[in-house]
Amino acid sequence: GTYALTGVVGHFSWRLQYERDTPIDRKGLTQDYADGLVTAKFQAVQDFPAWRRLLPNQNLTAYAGAGWLFHNTNYFARPDNTGRALFRYVAHADFDLYKNKVVLYGDVNMFTDRQADNQVNPTELDWIVGLAVRWRTSEVAVYLEQDQPLDRPGLVQKYVAVQYRMSFDVSKGDLGIGRVETAPPPKP
Repeated sequence: GTYALTGVVGHFSWRLQYERDTPIDRKGLTQDYADGLVTAKFQAVQDFPAWRRLLPNQNLTAYAGAGWLFHNTNYFARPDNTGRALFRYVAHADFDLYKNKVVLYGDVNMFTDRQADNQVNPTELDWIVGLAVRWRTSEVAVYLEQDQPLDRPGLVQKYVAVQYRMSFDVSKGDLGIGRVETAPPPKP
């Protein structure tokens, strides 16, 4: 499972996350880590004035950033389960093919190895390319993912998947935090 706290300030986002990957039968290897991540976001409709005129029903959203796995006892730095991940570099892009209902997307995730001589050089590259169909708070996507080592030959994992996601948000107002609007008292 994955648990996260996130926030947005202008074009920047932050995330604190804990992830624990465990086999369903509880046998075998369990990996867990906690990390912090900061990203910068670009949204064509907002950041490129001519976009809406050129492509009125489409948008391009992208972000890139870096993170630090500050708790990591056994999350690996390569697909062959070697090394221990230290830093994460990410990039993501969504291209709306039609009004944010049909979306082509790509994702890149790289890890570095805290046990390597150069701890900032990426040792693993995970990439995804997919097509998603969205309706209200649901999304069905089909995607191709490949995980591969970057610093030496080794195991490459590649698969195609179908994924269903449903999103929800909990706002500060839902938690009773922040400004609460009240109606003025009725006039006598």
